[in-house]
Amino acid sequence: MKGWEAGADEYLFKPFHPQELITRVRSILRTSEVSHRIEEDLRKAKDELEDTVEERTLDLARANRVLRAEIEERSRIEVTLRDSEERYRSLVETLPEVVVLLAVGDATILALNLPFEKKTGWPRTDWVGRHYSELVHSDDIESAHAAIQQASRGEWPARWGCSGELRRR
Repeated sequence: MKGWEAGADEYLFKPFHPQELITRVRSILRTSEVSHRIEEDLRKAKDELEDTVEERTLDLARANRVLRAEIEERSRIEVTLRDSEERYRSLVETLPEVVVLLAVGDATILALNLPFEKKTGWPRTDWVGRHYSELVHSDDIESAHAAIQQASRGEWPARWGCSGELRRR
C-alpha cells in the first residue's frame, strides 16, 4: 500500500518471475504510448479549436464592422430623409395653392395644407382619413379619378381640369 500511496504505477513482489516483469513492462509501455497518443490528440484538438475560435472571432469582427458601417449609413439616410421631409413639409405648407396628399392604395386624404383651411373655412383635421371624392364635385370626379390612377402608376398626371375652385358635392 505504501508504494501506491507514494505514487507508484506498478510494482512486483519478490520473488517474481521474469516473464511477469516483461509482461508488466510491456503493459506500462502500451499504457504510456496510449497516453502519449491521447495527449497528442488532445493537443491537436486544442490547436484546431483555438484556430477555429480565432477564425470565428475574425469573422465576427468583420461582420461587426459591416454592421457598424450599415448603421452609420442608415443614420445618415435617416438624417437626410428627415431634412428632406422637413423641406417638403415647409414647401407644402407655404404654397399658396391647396395641396391634398392622398394614400396610394385607397386614395384617402392623409394631409392638407393651410391654404385649404383658408380657402374653404373647413378644418383640415375634419378631412384627414376621408376619401378624396368627398372633396370633388360630381362634374370633376371622372377626371380626378383618371389623374389619381395615372399618378398611382408613377406617371405625372396632366392637371385634371380643376379651375382652382373648390366645389363640394
